[in-house]
Amino acid sequence: MNLGRHILKLLKKRGSDFRKPHAIEYYVYFKAKTAASKARVLMRKEGYHVELLTDSSGKRWICLAIKEMLPRYEAIQRTKRALDRLARPLGGWCDGWGTQVEK
Repeated sequence: MNLGRHILKLLKKRGSDFRKPHAIEYYVYFKAKTAASKARVLMRKEGYHVELLTDSSGKRWICLAIKEMLPRYEAIQRTKRALDRLARPLGGWCDGWGTQVEK
């Protein structure tokens, strides 16, 4: 099963209007705060709203990169790959995405 497509099907089933932009949240993880801080600057330059958080263990840092966009599978996957490419040189990786139902 493709998780991304499954999420989109669930959104549609719950009444999400795919004609409206959604705030898509991408989870980009780092082992060090300094790397996450550098990535946050780069992501903001690319137009993302970015929040810097720690995970529940306190051992990893998360750049929660948010982009308003139409919920289209290919566009979401392209964005996820772009964030992964941005994060890799800093020791990070984009682990996934999510969004809320928009009616």
